Amino acid sequence: MEKKNIQDVSQEMIYVGSYHHCVDTARRIRLPTKWRSANAEESTFMLMYLPYQGLESNCVQVLPPRVMHDLLTKMNGIPDSSRESAIIKRAISSTSQLVHMDKVGRICIPEMMARITGIENQAILVGMIDRFQIWNPQRYESVKYEDEKSVSMILHNLL
Repeated sequence: MEKKNIQDVSQEMIYVGSYHHCVDTARRIRLPTKWRSANAEESTFMLMYLPYQGLESNCVQVLPPRVMHDLLTKMNGIPDSSRESAIIKRAISSTSQLVHMDKVGRICIPEMMARITGIENQAILVGMIDRFQIWNPQRYESVKYEDEKSVSMILHNLL
């Protein structure tokens, strides 16, 4: 993972906290004001459902433009002639969709992703520093419980 200096990080959106929000009948969910950029170029997000990631497959992964660009750059670094290139490009593109934030700060969760992840009329948006996730509240509670079993050991190793 590439290290960034403090100045680089201060220029980026940082997604922290968790927010309980309603999902309307059109599957739109409002992003927290703190997570919205005034820059129109930063209003496109890549929504991903990754069935290959264990517990993390129970949610919608939301990549902002910079993280989306970094992922695409890494994918393009894999030689096109390799089997890995086809596998990862097919896996990511078939389970992803680009969405645009509307004027009032909402994004629309694709119907297939909402159905698979169990997101209906309520959702929890969970910050992940450089990206965020959208969870069905009940599924998030079970993952949060599992996370709490390991967090003290992981934090001890980080700090």
